Amino acid sequence: MDSISSTLPFQTSCWLIFFITFLVSSGKACFFTLTESEGTFAPLLYPQVNLDIKLCTWQIEAPIGKVVEILFEEVAMNSTNENGFCVDNITISDGAAPFLSEIIPPFCGDGPPWPRYPTQLLSQSHVMTVTLKKELVGSRGFRASYKHVDSREELVAVVAVENPAIILFDRFASLSYIPQIPLIGASHPSALSFDFITKYFYFTDIRAKFIGRVSLKTPFAVEKLVTDSIQNPLGVAVAYLTGLLYWTDADRHEVSVSRLDGTYRKSIMTLTPNCRTPRGVVLSRDHKYIFWTCESRIVKSKADGSEQNLDFVSGNIVNPTALAIDSDGTYLYWMDTHLGAIDRIRVDGAGRINVLSSDEGFFDNLHSFVMSDFAYYWTHPGKQQMQYYGKSEQALQSVYLVVRQTFAGLYYYKSDLDIPEQHLCSTENGGCNELCFPAENSFKCNEVTPTISNCPDDILESSSSLYMTVNWIEPTAVSRSSDQNEILPYRSRSHAPMSSFIRGTTEVVYLFRDDLGYEAECSFNVTVETRTSTTIYRSTVTEVPQSSIIQSAHPSDDFVSLSPMLLIVIGSVILVVCLTAITGVVVVLCCCGCCKCGCGIKEQPPMTQQPLSMTSQVPPWTTKGESYPVASGGVSHYVTNTAFIEDGEYLTIA
Repeated sequence: MDSISSTLPFQTSCWLIFFITFLVSSGKACFFTLTESEGTFAPLLYPQVNLDIKLCTWQIEAPIGKVVEILFEEVAMNSTNENGFCVDNITISDGAAPFLSEIIPPFCGDGPPWPRYPTQLLSQSHVMTVTLKKELVGSRGFRASYKHVDSREELVAVVAVENPAIILFDRFASLSYIPQIPLIGASHPSALSFDFITKYFYFTDIRAKFIGRVSLKTPFAVEKLVTDSIQNPLGVAVAYLTGLLYWTDADRHEVSVSRLDGTYRKSIMTLTPNCRTPRGVVLSRDHKYIFWTCESRIVKSKADGSEQNLDFVSGNIVNPTALAIDSDGTYLYWMDTHLGAIDRIRVDGAGRINVLSSDEGFFDNLHSFVMSDFAYYWTHPGKQQMQYYGKSEQALQSVYLVVRQTFAGLYYYKSDLDIPEQHLCSTENGGCNELCFPAENSFKCNEVTPTISNCPDDILESSSSLYMTVNWIEPTAVSRSSDQNEILPYRSRSHAPMSSFIRGTTEVVYLFRDDLGYEAECSFNVTVETRTSTTIYRSTVTEVPQSSIIQSAHPSDDFVSLSPMLLIVIGSVILVVCLTAITGVVVVLCCCGCCKCGCGIKEQPPMTQQPLSMTSQVPPWTTKGESYPVASGGVSHYVTNTAFIEDGEYLTIA
């Protein structure tokens, strides 16, 4: 972040040095150099009024590599005159004379309008200069402390709505220059959160209906993460320790979680009678628990949505709209816009107390709420300002842009935040395929794609026909992207049970999809083979009522193959023995190497069949393109049916 500076001309600094030197020599000024690592300072005779001193300067020097932090504990200067200028004033500058640059404009009264609560400032270099100027009677001066510290940043990040951007109010600098991160493609940005690991701001858009992110390092590329099945996302929280993103959707009555890139989304809370229109959402400091607001309660659950406590805060709470966790993770704070109050409770559920109440409309129609160690900050959707309230001063202040904009989401950023150790889930997703959640001292994986039951195995059937009807039990699926575990109907299927399949292998595919767009697929193969149970043709058949033993080289679909009981090889002859319920034992002779041997039965009226001859009529069970044995002159032959057959047509020798 560039420093916010306004460098005084060199000539002005030279005149200032000459003026200070003159006043010091006349006893009207004082000059001090402070080099200790920490200390306090104030004008001579403070808190009494010193009528003699007109100008006093403190030059505070830290070692190279450190900066100076000062904290004004009290300011008691004359207020502005009729022209609105501070005649008696305090100036805070970076550097040493003659090379000075203002950190904030000169101020008077009880302190500057910004930064406030506290008036705490950091130098950019290792030297800070504080100058007190008095011309009027009555200004007592100030009391302040200082110390040498490492450089850091503290920002109050605010979402601007009309010209979508993230406004960065520097807690240690002037409002003369305010950095902004444009939210390109946003329409009505709302909630705001931050990832301390990757330095990304995450925000929601309630008009364009998406969740996006933008980098603090390269702030010109907005990445849209969640765009489907989202209506009114009023809250967002980043679990950078576990690599997860949480948000609330007031219109869908949902609390959802996904990876930080928006993938593998899961609803951990859907509409229930006790929790409607969730809005504010915040995480415990270790990101193992999540808190969110409903219409008249606050809910707590584990990070995966399990063990939900719908009554974590209930009773004497009407409309909690925003939540915050203090910097050490001990207390959960919330603002109730109906009661006009800020309350808090320990994150373990104990020690609920009221922190601040107001009947002056401070919290009416509140949008967002954050806090620092010293102050509370909030925004109103109808007001073009951010308001803040000092925890110790108990006074209300506000800040706004020169070009007024409506403010929405808030986030308090500290570059030196003590970040707990990252969880296993943040490294390679803990080895999980989809979602990884913290669990005790380890983690657990969670799947969001639908789970399928009863997906059929591959099916193998045989038929003498070109087509065959095949049946199966259809698969089912259950959604896992919701806490309701809904049964899903299939979205599409390539074939239905009792479909007709052509000879060969065909893939059958079922597709299941939940309302978040997650899909699962069940697929299996149906294979129809040519029936190969062939037997030697016999010249006669044993007649039985309504049935006959038929031996055929190509049985039809209603020909049922029977497994042989016994195979006996005698020279070049195979003796096949079968057992049927109709005729008992059947014996079939087959020439070894000439054909396949087997037995079968076929339901048909009683008949006596003769061997096929050269001019025999074609039996009705023959099929075009198949070969059949015939007898001609005592010699066995095979003939092929070469045409579409009708009763009365003839075979020819193959």
